Amino acid sequence: MPISPQLVDPTTGERKYLNRAERQAFLEATKQQEAKKKYYCQLLYYTGCRLSEALEVSYDKINFEQGFVQIRTLKQKKHKGTSAGNRFNELPDSYLNEIQGFYATVRGRRPHAKASSESLWPISDRQARNYVTEVMAAAGITGKKASSRGLRHSMGVMLAIDKVPVNIIQKVLGHASIRNTMIYLDIIGDERRQMVSQTW
Repeated sequence: MPISPQLVDPTTGERKYLNRAERQAFLEATKQQEAKKKYYCQLLYYTGCRLSEALEVSYDKINFEQGFVQIRTLKQKKHKGTSAGNRFNELPDSYLNEIQGFYATVRGRRPHAKASSESLWPISDRQARNYVTEVMAAAGITGKKASSRGLRHSMGVMLAIDKVPVNIIQKVLGHASIRNTMIYLDIIGDERRQMVSQTW
């Protein structure tokens, strides 16, 4: 089975996504960061969303009662007369509890009425990318996988390994076409072996 060049470098065989151990190392490294960087990177980790999508998340887009965040899908092709859609990604209770405390701090700095509808992370794309790069370095993750895209790809791969139906993976990652989602079934190394070995 050919492996998608989005997941592995066809020349060197280098992975472009984090494996499960690297994902855990990334998460642990976020816990040592300042609050703004920590919670931004954890949102990427838990949802698999794109950098720019995370930057649009505001406090009022988080449903604490039902445990999900509303993410505006930015990269779907727009049809005439329509705009990008929204998706709803689940978040763990521990993150939801902590983000409430983080918001209280943000609200303290911006006490006006519109604070809940403003981005929790009013930073540039470049600064957001630097956040991820710094956490990857702190986690000891290097190479082509040490990026926001590597983190996003890892979400798709891990969901596939955990036998999440492909249509659910599509919704989690906000793919317009299921063809984009299918690349996560083209996994290699320990991940692919793990899936194949279940039939032995």
